[in-house]
This record gives sequence, C-alpha cells and structure tokens, in this order.
Amino acid sequence: MAATAIQRPDLFKVVVPVVAPMDMIRSEQFTVGHFNTPEFGTTTDSASFVNLLSYSPYQNIKEKINYPVMLVVTSENDDRVPPFHTPCFRFV
Repeated sequence: MAATAIQRPDLFKVVVPVVAPMDMIRSEQFTVGHFNTPEFGTTTDSASFVNLLSYSPYQNIKEKINYPVMLVVTSENDDRVPPFHTPCFRFV
C-alpha cells in the first residue's frame, strides 16, 4: 500500500501500511531480508536494483507532493520487517 500511495497519491486520502517494507534498497541487509531476494530482487544485480528503486516507497518520496495521510504500523518482534526498517515519514 505504501508503494502505491507514493506512486499514485491522488488515489487515496488515508493509507495504513501494516508491517510494510518501506526501504526496498536496504531490506536484504537485515534479519531475514535476504530470503526475499528471489521474489523482490537484489541490489547486487543492476537490473534488479533499478526495479527495486523504481517502486521503493522511501526512495521515491518527492517534495511538494500532497501525499495521503499515513498511519505506519510496525511490529516490535517481526524479523521479516524489523521496526527500524520502517522509517518515520514527515510530510510538510
């Protein structure tokens, strides 16, 4: 949901991404993220890197865009998407 909201903010007023990976570029570096590389791709391959960069919510935030309100929910003990992987966004 976060990736969709960042790409098409005009479609939403409120988005609640629950335990969502927000930084796809760094996700394989933490806990069990490397197990997701067959599905999502890896930053070590240039084609996969370009694909990850194209939809990673954290890397695609642009200034002066009116994004929907987000309540980003994370989990304290989820090793699939560690809480520090879900950055705090502050849109002004």
